[in-house]
Amino acid sequence: MKFLGVMFILCTLYAEPTQTPRQGKQNPGQQVLTAEDFKDRKIDFDSSAEAKTFLIQINRKLPPYQIRLITDLSSYNASKEYLRPVHVGQIVIQKPTSRAQTIEVKAIAGGKMFIGSFRAEDINFDGYLDLAVLNEFGAKWVKYKYWLFDKKTGRFVANRLTGKLGRLSYSNIDLNSKSKEIKIGFFYGVCPQSRTYQILNGDLVLTEVEERECEADGSKVRISRRINGKWKLVKTSDEH
Repeated sequence: MKFLGVMFILCTLYAEPTQTPRQGKQNPGQQVLTAEDFKDRKIDFDSSAEAKTFLIQINRKLPPYQIRLITDLSSYNASKEYLRPVHVGQIVIQKPTSRAQTIEVKAIAGGKMFIGSFRAEDINFDGYLDLAVLNEFGAKWVKYKYWLFDKKTGRFVANRLTGKLGRLSYSNIDLNSKSKEIKIGFFYGVCPQSRTYQILNGDLVLTEVEERECEADGSKVRISRRINGKWKLVKTSDEH
């Protein structure tokens, strides 16, 4: 997802809700959703306050989970993001033949962003989808809150790793399931930068840093990597 894609999502979420379904997008209640359905906003999670109920395939070996998103209307009509986290809604998760799990969601972005920003993705590359909701944002960045799927209990949990994931600030994010790397892009002024992370022993570890110095005639690029526990400069180049 590129920076323009992030801005499109934020603008869409802050637009006034419409009662007419958008053309070319599917109603989330019509099918069992997978990770692919959450990429590039193929599913129409609009910014309306109306609760949404749908099914998600957390893993092919598991029956679908029913997810219901319920907005807290007291935080819905704010025109600007809050300066502190407030209760924005609930994620109610119904596991087959088990009691429902309810996650009370607090976020700085406010209730209007809650349903429209919801996504399911395998953020820790364990083969099971995790849940995420926008927490806060700026002109060129977003931060998400995460809940990881726990294979032992079949429930979604917040822990030390989700805390670190929630501190990532980015304009775009790429989850590489083959290399099991999380690459985020962001801006230092007008100059794009990137950081690459891996999840090792349940911890988020920075493994690569790509820095750019932007000038009128181009930019200088430096790439450093963590190799055997030590940082090494592996590439320098000039881009024109």
